[in-house]
Amino acid sequence: MVPAAPGIFSASGDPRGTPVVVHASDFSLVTRENPANPGEYLAVFCTGLGATNPTAISGQPAAEAATLQNNIYGTFDSGAQILTSYAGLAPGFIGLDQVNFQVSPTELPGLTHLRFSVGAYVSNQVMVWIANTSSK
Repeated sequence: MVPAAPGIFSASGDPRGTPVVVHASDFSLVTRENPANPGEYLAVFCTGLGATNPTAISGQPAAEAATLQNNIYGTFDSGAQILTSYAGLAPGFIGLDQVNFQVSPTELPGLTHLRFSVGAYVSNQVMVWIANTSSK
């Protein structure tokens, strides 16, 4: 057994599909047509982030937010570390982890890779669209 095996979900179930990364303001998917803005808060849904406090009850929906016991780190292609505001169970769901984070205000526009790590264990990479706010 390993303490974590992080994996980011895709909306289509296909690892190459649209990742389940949403705008925290309205939970709409981040897509090419609806990109994330630098400085915006997002949420990503994943699995395998490890033990939580309080401990999850197997097969039961999370009744409350339960934070990870391990530290989680995220990065985009720019290399800047992502600051997470919450990492743990998604309340009301069984076995679903949620990570809330802020996109760096200086993140470069375009299509970028997002990944998370828990210790030595790294998630799959997913593609996330970042808006070009200089043209707005």
